[in-house]
Amino acid sequence: MKCVLKKICWSWTLLVFTSCTSLSIKKPFLYALHKDGQTSYIMGTKNGGIPYNELPLVVHQKLEQAKVVFLENDSVTHKNHRFHFETDEIPSVKEKSYSNDKTLAPNTWQFILSKLGAKHSLLELKHASPSSLYDMVVRLPEYLIYIKRSTSAEWKRQNDMDRHFAVDAHALAKEVRSLDNDETRVQINDCWNEDKIKKLDNLANGGKPVKVESLWSMEYRSGNESQVASNIKLDPKLAQCILSDRNKKWVPQVIEAHKSNAPLFIAVDVAHLVYGDDNVLELLSKEGFTIERVGLD
Repeated sequence: MKCVLKKICWSWTLLVFTSCTSLSIKKPFLYALHKDGQTSYIMGTKNGGIPYNELPLVVHQKLEQAKVVFLENDSVTHKNHRFHFETDEIPSVKEKSYSNDKTLAPNTWQFILSKLGAKHSLLELKHASPSSLYDMVVRLPEYLIYIKRSTSAEWKRQNDMDRHFAVDAHALAKEVRSLDNDETRVQINDCWNEDKIKKLDNLANGGKPVKVESLWSMEYRSGNESQVASNIKLDPKLAQCILSDRNKKWVPQVIEAHKSNAPLFIAVDVAHLVYGDDNVLELLSKEGFTIERVGLD
């Protein structure tokens, strides 16, 4: 245990040094949740584009102090249902066997072949998730770069914020709980793909690409809640599925755990904290929690 703590303390030293020499997060999306004389903490994360070592020391201190850590999905002990990378180029979801040549509209499937057929095998295109196909069609060159980069150990080490929290929590011997169960993870995947099928149909019929979500690094670093929220572009049905419905399932878990296991540390995508009227912070406020933004000490 001493070795583990020594390693984490050294990483904190690097965090402080890095924040002085490079771009850093001005104000983390870290909130104190006060109720019944106890305080827990919730952190809004962003995966991709934000190196983990940009998070200020106060975030890691709250993780270390927690009795129980809640994550959307504990990626250390449980596989993520959304993406599995089989090659450096095409991710596929193994929970479902996609047959895009049969499930997509005929003109949409032909559109896919015309756009991607020269780059990928028929087998790959048949079985890639619709969500992956949409991203490939809309931004193929940068998408392939992203896939190659995001499967590398170095990229994951620097940019997979949620996984970093999971790894550190386990290293600190914390009790780690997943907010989503298996059924919810599958539902999320289905919602993403249903949304992307509609967008693929739109493209096949001459429509323009619709940017589903835009959450830029500089806006996240600034800590501006309204700017981040305004740049999350989601179809209302998709937002209901991947944000609102899940928020309502998570809040009772947080309330119950806070009663007997505070302080908690909760790490979820920042969209769950700033987007819509039924974000997690609003729901907790309605349940009697006092919410306080935690600044840099």
